[in-house]
Amino acid sequence: MTNTILSVDQLTQVVSIGQSDQTTTLLKNISFTVQKGELVSIVGPSGSGKSTLLYCISGITRPTGGTVAIAGINPYQLKSNQLAAFRRQTIGFIFQQYNLIQSLPVFENVVLQQRLSHQQPQRAEIKQLLTKMNFAGQIDGPVATLSGGEQQKVAIARTILTDCDVLFADEPTGALDSASKAIIFTYFKGRL
Repeated sequence: MTNTILSVDQLTQVVSIGQSDQTTTLLKNISFTVQKGELVSIVGPSGSGKSTLLYCISGITRPTGGTVAIAGINPYQLKSNQLAAFRRQTIGFIFQQYNLIQSLPVFENVVLQQRLSHQQPQRAEIKQLLTKMNFAGQIDGPVATLSGGEQQKVAIARTILTDCDVLFADEPTGALDSASKAIIFTYFKGRL
C-alpha cells in the first residue's frame, strides 16, 4: 500500500498571449510526489506560477501536458459530475480571494460544502471552530461586512470542515494577523 497522496509527472502549462499566436510556458516538466501527512510549501516571487501550479495539481485547471494523480485518481479523466463529487469528498482548496458567497451569512458560507455533500452541519462544532480561530464576526452576519482577515477565516473554516484527504491553500493566511497564522498552520500540518 502506497502512502503517496499526490503524484505529479512532467506537468506543463502553456498559454496563449492575447489574441496572437504567441504562447508562453508557465510550468515546464514539473514532477514530484507528496506523501500522506506531508506538508509541502511552494515558494516563489509574485508571478512565478505558484497559483497556476496549485490550480493544475488540484483539478481546477487542466494542464497542457503531464499527469496528475490525487489519491490515485487522475481528476482530468473524470466526467464533470464525477469531478465535482471527487472535489467535495477528497480535495479541499483555500482560495487566495476567499471565494465566499456574499449573499449568504457566515454560517451558511462555512457549511456550504457540507450541505453540497448532504452532510448535516453541527452549529456547535462550527461555533467552536470559529472561536478557536479567533473569529470576531457574527456567525449569522453577512460576510460582506467582514474584514479581509475575517473573510479568510470563514474560507479556512469551510475547508477544515470538509475533512478532505488533500488540502490545497493559495496563500491562505495572507490577510490574517500573525497570531492566527500559527493556529492555522499548526492545524493544517496535523490534517495533511
